[in-house]
Amino acid sequence: MTKTSRRSALRTISTGAIVAGTVALTNVANGQKAEAAKLWTLEGVLKVHPKYFYRYYMELGDGANCALFEADQALAEIVKNRKQETDLIRVRGELGTDYSGGGNASPFPQTWFIYMKVKEVAVAKVVEGIQQK
Repeated sequence: MTKTSRRSALRTISTGAIVAGTVALTNVANGQKAEAAKLWTLEGVLKVHPKYFYRYYMELGDGANCALFEADQALAEIVKNRKQETDLIRVRGELGTDYSGGGNASPFPQTWFIYMKVKEVAVAKVVEGIQQK
């Protein structure tokens, strides 16, 4: 896993998501009813990590990774039934970032990561003829 800085994690999430979150938080602080979270759609290659903060993650086209939460059962079925590791999946859900502090007792480094609370999962496309790395 490559170390991801906070700057690159925030750069991956569009400005629209940040503005929408700010508006929602401002409205809650002012006593107004919070709006429903915006659902984002991402496509990428599903990967499984045996020992990290998250088990399932998606490699996006620009080399960034996005952790996938709250859909372990559906993602396990896709992993079990897929023909190649290069098959693309499409996920829809709420995007966010989180910081892992690492620490002396933790085997993991300090890092920021992008995650999605997944609401919908589908196989987007089976890619034929792509060589695995």
